[in-house]
Amino acid sequence: MGLTYKDSGVDIKKGDNFVNLIKEKLRKNEQDNIGLFGGLFSLNLDNYKDPVLVSGTDGV
Repeated sequence: MGLTYKDSGVDIKKGDNFVNLIKEKLRKNEQDNIGLFGGLFSLNLDNYKDPVLVSGTDGV
């Protein structure tokens, strides 16, 4: 049998629980229209020349 998510340390049930917690927090902040695939960042970039922010997420 091949390597499973569980074998590699991924607990899908814990991940699902975490997603539900995030959804709950977003609802409390009236931000339920934001997808769970990105993030929001508040940055002070006054001291940077040509700043670039790269962000990504993966479901695994």
